[in-house]
Amino acid sequence: MAGRRCYASTRMEQMTVELIVRLTARLSAATFAAALLLLAAGDQRYGRLALGTRLFAGFIVVHTIHFFTVAWLAVLTAGENIRERDGWAVVVTVAVVFYAAAFVVLRAWRDPGTGHSSSRRLHVAARVAVVVIGAVFLNSYVGRAGHTPVYWLPAAGVAVAVALYVVRARGVTRVTR
Repeated sequence: MAGRRCYASTRMEQMTVELIVRLTARLSAATFAAALLLLAAGDQRYGRLALGTRLFAGFIVVHTIHFFTVAWLAVLTAGENIRERDGWAVVVTVAVVFYAAAFVVLRAWRDPGTGHSSSRRLHVAARVAVVVIGAVFLNSYVGRAGHTPVYWLPAAGVAVAVALYVVRARGVTRVTR
């Protein structure tokens, strides 16, 4: 009987963590898209840029929570969830690429808010970084959309947000050089 309780408790904990993983992934994508749409929306006065930058920083926080819950799930599943995603090397590489890209974007967006102009190279790198992050989300959503068509909705939302941001990004911040 004690074994069944332990298994049931572990299974319930795993289900809870899986739910947190899904919720943080969705909240992360929504926050990412909202930050991009805010900056792509038009007139880029300091207030909109500052709010977009805070939203993007919130996206980084939410995605960090997502990464921690994925690691927690790996403990609960003895790494099965990581093996399903092609192993630790791929997962760690994605995390490193995510943080590198996210902090390039944050740096490019933060500079004008502090009265500094950034180089054109930094802003181009930020647009590339946004596309890379968007591609990771799209890879995840499009891969699932074949089995669960509702995933086309967030895929379309992220794609539209990234496209609008890239098209409108030239006017987002002051650029030197």
